[in-house]
Amino acid sequence: MEPITGSSNVTLDPVRNAPATPPHTYLGVAESMIPGVKVLADAPPACAPALALVAAHVLECLLKAYLSRDGSDDGLKTLKENAIRHNLEKLWAMAHSQGLQISEQPPDWVVTLSRLHKNPY
Repeated sequence: MEPITGSSNVTLDPVRNAPATPPHTYLGVAESMIPGVKVLADAPPACAPALALVAAHVLECLLKAYLSRDGSDDGLKTLKENAIRHNLEKLWAMAHSQGLQISEQPPDWVVTLSRLHKNPY
C-alpha cells in the first residue's frame, strides 16, 4: 500500500475564553463534588459529617443552578443580605415557587442538611 501524501493549509479562528456564567458555574461545582459524595457515602460512619457537608453544598449548587437558569444570578445576590444563601430549605422553596418539579415541603433529609449548612457558614 502506498502512503497518501499531500499538503494542506488550515487557518484556526482565535481561541476565545469567555468567563463562566450561571447556571453552568453552579452545575460545574456540583458535578465536580459528586465523586466526593460517592466516596464519603462508602466511608466509615466517622465520615458522616463530611458527607453531610459535601452533599449539602452539592444540593445548594443544584438549587442555585435552577434559580439562575436564565443565565444570571442577580436574583441570588439578595440572598446574602437575607441570610438565605446557604439555607437549603429557603432555596428549595424558591426553586419550587419558580416551577421546579419538587415537593412544596422539603423532605426531612433536606431540612437536616439545611440545619447543618446554613448560617454562620
